[in-house]
Amino acid sequence: MYAAELAALRATQPAPLTIRPLPQPAAPAGPAAAANSSAEFSRWFAANVAPQKQPGFHLVRVSLPLGDLPASQAMALADLAAAHGDHALWATQSQNVGLRWITAAELPDVHEKLAALGLANPEPPILRNLVACAGAATCRLGICLSRGLAKAIRHELTTSGLDLDSLGDFSLHISGCPNCCGRHPIANLGLSGAARRVGENLVPYYAVQLGGRLGQGRSRLGTNLGAVPAKNAPAFARELLSAWKNSAHAADFHEFVDDDGVKVATEILGRHQRVPSIASHREFYCDWDANTLFSLAGRGQGECSAGVFDLIEVDLANAREAQEAGRLYAAALAAAHALLIVQHAQPKNDAETFAQFQTHFIKAGLVDASLTAVVAAGARAAAGSEPARAFTAQPADVATLVASVRLLHESLDSSLRFKPAAK
Repeated sequence: MYAAELAALRATQPAPLTIRPLPQPAAPAGPAAAANSSAEFSRWFAANVAPQKQPGFHLVRVSLPLGDLPASQAMALADLAAAHGDHALWATQSQNVGLRWITAAELPDVHEKLAALGLANPEPPILRNLVACAGAATCRLGICLSRGLAKAIRHELTTSGLDLDSLGDFSLHISGCPNCCGRHPIANLGLSGAARRVGENLVPYYAVQLGGRLGQGRSRLGTNLGAVPAKNAPAFARELLSAWKNSAHAADFHEFVDDDGVKVATEILGRHQRVPSIASHREFYCDWDANTLFSLAGRGQGECSAGVFDLIEVDLANAREAQEAGRLYAAALAAAHALLIVQHAQPKNDAETFAQFQTHFIKAGLVDASLTAVVAAGARAAAGSEPARAFTAQPADVATLVASVRLLHESLDSSLRFKPAAK
């Protein structure tokens, strides 16, 4: 298919791609920092300016929190770029922009113009390089509002009392789902959106990866540690950074990871697992930057699969454990609930769970009609005050329901489409 497409493209004889040659001006000699001696300029220079490999020229980094650049700033920045360097903006992998080929003589003027735009902030690298994908705010693949978490972590770190400059080029990347748009697997600390069920409610979580990095001969993916409730993620990040700086490897994060950092991080993660009840702390059941209860409803078919499968596995495991323990009503309820999320159904109570299973799976012909009786027994029991006691289905029928749901789950393809299970 690739060869055929390439041949068709060549047959159209497209215009050749031309690239404007890079400038090769001669740079004046002299130390750049001497061009301006103000304390403000010195802080900006230390944080945002780096020498190019071409002697006499500099890269100027412009920090854009969350990668946002309002239109008014963009227009003014375009005018600035047109007057300096190679007259172009350089987009970075850390969601910032930069100016290249800036001479020492230009730096004071560049600093003054950036400061007038509010773009000359000498931020610590951990904040300047904080990466977050679009997340569920605009992406239908997104599970969590990753930009909201990035803002929460930024606030947590800036008010933590930690010496953020001492953290060096620490990279913290956030993806709104297990896909890697935020490049979380190669971050020193990577977080990726997930969902977990606590009681009858969904809670936004983040899977944690530790120790990823890029470097010639040193690149590696982060180690999976587990998951943390979204509301606890900023405090977890702060405590992890504090533990690193208080360790014997304060100068090198990767030495900390390779020594006992994974163990330390796992212990810290364990202290942040508690999710209080929805009655006492409703905010845990809402995502960052959201006031509504967390939900996966509305995701397009095939577009939420990355975070849904582990959620389904939780329900299936609960169904199996309850069945083995003889808690038949709990087993039937968990089995009936497990796959409803794939059909974009979000029941509010037990009775709705059984009713929606009847609609989406039995009437749709995805499971055998003989399961109607056990599902109806669950619906009747759910209407009472003690459903576990009122549940009248036989153990063999509950076992058939659990097995049928698991078989149907195993038939799911990558686009979350079912193949009807055999009778």
